[in-house]
Amino acid sequence: MNVSNQRWDDRQFDQEFERIRNLWPAFRELDLAEMAEYHRNVVGGRTFAAAYRRARKEGAILLQPRFGVATVEAQAEGMRILEKEGGADLLTMSSDTYSRREEFAKADEAVKLSYANGRSMLNGFPAAIHGLKGTRRVTEATDVPVGGRGATGAPQAYNAMMLAGGATEFNGSALAFVMNVEARMKVPVAIHNTQFIDRMIGKLTEMGAQPAKESSTIVSGTIVPPAIAVVCGVVEVLLAAVQGVKYHCVAYPVNSSVIQDIAACRVMREFCDRYAREAGFNDLEIAYAIHQWLGPFPEDKSRALARIAFDSVTAVYAQVDKILVKSSEEGQGTPTNQGNMEGLRTTRQAVDLARGQSFPDSAELQEECAQIRKESSAILDAVFELGKGDVAQGVSRAIESGVYEFPYSVNASNRGKMLVCRDGSGAVRYLDTGNLPLDEATKRWHRERLSSRLQTVEDEYLLVIEDIRAAVR
Repeated sequence: MNVSNQRWDDRQFDQEFERIRNLWPAFRELDLAEMAEYHRNVVGGRTFAAAYRRARKEGAILLQPRFGVATVEAQAEGMRILEKEGGADLLTMSSDTYSRREEFAKADEAVKLSYANGRSMLNGFPAAIHGLKGTRRVTEATDVPVGGRGATGAPQAYNAMMLAGGATEFNGSALAFVMNVEARMKVPVAIHNTQFIDRMIGKLTEMGAQPAKESSTIVSGTIVPPAIAVVCGVVEVLLAAVQGVKYHCVAYPVNSSVIQDIAACRVMREFCDRYAREAGFNDLEIAYAIHQWLGPFPEDKSRALARIAFDSVTAVYAQVDKILVKSSEEGQGTPTNQGNMEGLRTTRQAVDLARGQSFPDSAELQEECAQIRKESSAILDAVFELGKGDVAQGVSRAIESGVYEFPYSVNASNRGKMLVCRDGSGAVRYLDTGNLPLDEATKRWHRERLSSRLQTVEDEYLLVIEDIRAAVR
């Protein structure tokens, strides 16, 4: 499939919209004009865009948990609990796996079993099965904005229903999701799929609504070189902006190395803002978020909460607008309402304790920022060169050639030559840069910082294995 970073015309959009309307009976309810009217008149100011604006004005950090179950009643009740008792500022309808695969008949059967068994038989909320009426019952059950979530390379259908049902943000990432959760899907296909939802958001914005997009930059659950995430953030912002997305949130996954995470968030903000302006998107509002650790969590609740608190303080120092909150039960399986509340309350306490404090500037922090800038610039320059200025074509070719890749990706298109591990301080370094367009000085810089740990093992690849498996450093 050929793909380019061009705004979809109405014919292209309408063709995909009609395909979705024919996937399952509930999708026949979808009507763009009615969706926009519902957002204007019912959702009103209860949007992520407005919440980000207030947070920046007040110097606050918004907290958003993940949550999704099979039935309308349990989803609505769980969200009320997370708002009233957990103190969530933003809420989530996480999609189920069947819906993410467009297997709606299986999702429908699981919903029936959930009602029969009195417990959720799905790992998320199947908006397509409950339709507009059921999904709107969920989003109207709370006083805070509700977003849709789900990691997939094919987000069109379930996100369309969640937006129609009153969600005012969806998380999507053509790059991070296809590289980390899709084994066979090609990058151009994932970009094409995401462009549809981005254009839907653009159209709703033109009709007076204020839906936003959140771009996850990595969802692999492993350690990630910051430049890889920064490049992903820039690409996602540029892809979405062309389709008319005006309100964007870029989310960085912490490595739990405080100085490196602060530096990464600084450079992410700097690069996304600058590249958007240079591309002519001067009216774009970009918020920034941190994902608490996405890798393995300890089973013990106390240790899990300590990890959550640690990442929360980093978020304050990094001056982000939002934290994607983990649960105290993250290492035990699907979190309960209680586990999600404990994660929220721990995050809130840590944020409140650290609020107003700043991380002191240092030569180490400045060096880390400079290195991330250098690496990010080198990769982005190569992406634009490969695409002859078209970022969609460029990033597709960059991944094909390994000029840009994701660590430990499940996707067959990923070259998989890059290897990373932590240095003695816990920061992520390249053990092998693969085909990344990084100069020899950069390679030496990373090897020098790994030297103390390399001396502890006979086979340097043991460090890679150790750091992939580690729940805590």
